[in-house]
Amino acid sequence: MKMRHNKQVNRRGLLIEGADFISRAFGQFMAAAHGIDPADPVTRQQNTFEPRMGLLRPPGAVPEQEFADLCDRCDECIKVCPEKTLFAAPEEYGAARGTPVFSPDRKPCFLCSELYCIKACSTGALQPVDHVLDLKMGTARIDADKCRVFEGEECRRCLDFCPHPGVAIIQKDGHPVINPVECVGCGLCQYHCLHDAQRQAIVTLAPPA
Repeated sequence: MKMRHNKQVNRRGLLIEGADFISRAFGQFMAAAHGIDPADPVTRQQNTFEPRMGLLRPPGAVPEQEFADLCDRCDECIKVCPEKTLFAAPEEYGAARGTPVFSPDRKPCFLCSELYCIKACSTGALQPVDHVLDLKMGTARIDADKCRVFEGEECRRCLDFCPHPGVAIIQKDGHPVINPVECVGCGLCQYHCLHDAQRQAIVTLAPPA
């Protein structure tokens, strides 16, 4: 740990720094134990010990700050979603309340070919894409501690339900690995991991703000 000698460090500060050090060290240990190489651009985002928080927006959403400025909370994208994936953020979402979001635990984005939500947006908050696999709503991560495969069991649900199998989710040494470059963040793998495999081994994280 880096100590700041020019600043008084109280007992609470020491405890916080100590807990942070242990957490990071444990995360590095667990990553190494499961063959996750932090230097590998494909596997480094498997580390779930420092997740980024954020909102999962509809397909085609512009960056968060711009989205917040453009979205007029008209609910049109929510109304036209054929799978009823999108919902208006509730009060506890603070300034984002009323804006469209989705939660893969509740329902993933099924990447309908028509992308009705984008077509319904008249403010430019949702932008068209050439193909559904060009979308970038977020990035999935796998927690090796909760994945059946890392426990030696057979499970292919994340691979079988991924819209881009073998590309967005690959197998490395027999284990599923997310390719963060190709993952569109639809949450299908997370949904089926939770509801079929009865695990919470996958989380879909929003892009950095």
